[in-house]
Amino acid sequence: MESLDTTFERMKLFEQSLGRFNDRLAETYRFLAERHDAARDDWQDKFARDYEAAWAPLESGLRQWCTKEGPQYLAVMEEKARLLQRYLDGDW
Repeated sequence: MESLDTTFERMKLFEQSLGRFNDRLAETYRFLAERHDAARDDWQDKFARDYEAAWAPLESGLRQWCTKEGPQYLAVMEEKARLLQRYLDGDW
């Protein structure tokens, strides 16, 4: 069984990794959305419509994570780590 100190260290590592993941995903999403929007005006065939139908749910999920779920999950992890740190410091 791990100690709470080890659990805290792992929580902090996960929190940092999640923050980097969120940042990189948001950057990638913005880039992809810009390229997608730029191609939309020049690409009007049936394949483009099929692609748009496939892109829409993916784009929706990416937007949801980047704007809401990712930041909320990171905030929860930060709060849990803060509370565990207080406990470990005897400041409970």
